[in-house]
Amino acid sequence: MPAQREACLRKARELGAVVIEEFKDAGASARSADRDGLQAMLERVRVGDIAYVIIHKLDRLARSRTDDVEIATIFSKAGTTLVSASEQIDDSPSGSLLHGIMAAIAEHYSKNLSHEAKKGMAEKVRRGGTNGVAPLGYLNLVERVNGVEIRTVGVDPDRAPHVRWAFEQYATGDWSISVLRDALAARGFKSRTTRKVVGKPINSSQLHRLLTNPYYKGQILFNGVLYDGSHEPLVDDVTWQRVQDVLGTRRIAGDRSWRHTHYLKSPTFTCRRCGSRLGTTKAKGRGGEYDYFYCVGRNTKRTGCDLPHLNVHEVEEAVTREWARVRFTPEQVAAFSQAAREDLRRSAESSNRLLADQRRRLAELQRHQQKLLDAYMADAVPIDVLKERQTSTALEIADAQRTIQNAQATNSETVRQARPGH
Repeated sequence: MPAQREACLRKARELGAVVIEEFKDAGASARSADRDGLQAMLERVRVGDIAYVIIHKLDRLARSRTDDVEIATIFSKAGTTLVSASEQIDDSPSGSLLHGIMAAIAEHYSKNLSHEAKKGMAEKVRRGGTNGVAPLGYLNLVERVNGVEIRTVGVDPDRAPHVRWAFEQYATGDWSISVLRDALAARGFKSRTTRKVVGKPINSSQLHRLLTNPYYKGQILFNGVLYDGSHEPLVDDVTWQRVQDVLGTRRIAGDRSWRHTHYLKSPTFTCRRCGSRLGTTKAKGRGGEYDYFYCVGRNTKRTGCDLPHLNVHEVEEAVTREWARVRFTPEQVAAFSQAAREDLRRSAESSNRLLADQRRRLAELQRHQQKLLDAYMADAVPIDVLKERQTSTALEIADAQRTIQNAQATNSETVRQARPGH
């Protein structure tokens, strides 16, 4: 920008012109005419007292022949001459011809550059690479192999555990987006901190996009097509699909089945007629309010199922009668015991990981709290900023301590359940 400005000022001196005003669009693409600097300049030209508009190069002004014609029309009506500091364009026949040629070249360059960029992005995705910034739970990494810079994507050790936990919890069908959002915030899950943006808890829309992003199961969606990525998946295909099924049932207008929990409700409790999940709801009758199971496939009209609503108490009694007739072999009992022990082991591992994460988080927050106080004592932070940050940090510390207590309680219960006789 400074070099372009100096070239334009030099051209103004050559013309003997007095610079009235300067306009710039730093970082904005010339492919669009809807730029603040350009529009402000055109409004100034329309006043009718400007002899010249000096630009560095024609492709800095516009990269569309349509935009170029519209801008030239405004200049013509105002009696203003467009001058380029780098090209010989003016109101003469040869200058106008060169102007037209350069405008066509600028448009061709822009479209060709866009085409080549899209082609490169498509090829990268086809090979399993990631375009742009990786989603939360991953990090963009740069490695050097034999002096060559290679950009890769790796798992974010701080955020990946939260992402896995979010998928696992939502797949149960017992969470709403808003409740899961608040739980993630309490666990310390935040967006990235950059030079311009401070990381903060994600909102409901961001959480919904996270839960529907196939990137987390190892696939990349590009131009409506799924490609296998070379990055490490954070969730398995089964968990990811269960999450999509739960989200799908909640897109039904007025559906609030996630608010009605029942011990039979699970991904395996399905309609025998069409195989869809069974949801729970409440309906009012003459005698009051009743709980019912309903076929999600019929409710969403995804199947031609005709299963009517089923009274919850009648279903419970039918399930009880069915299980009363079942007799397990010693081998089956052993298999069930092994599965239960495996579930307890996974639960203990999950709680231990959470404990370790939250203890690290608590230690970091406490260090941050001390640094704030030290900065205030050194007159580096004003009192109002100190109070605001101390309040925010104190809330996070309370969340971390509460999460640690809950995880410890879960661990104690897991140990109790693992004892012989339980």
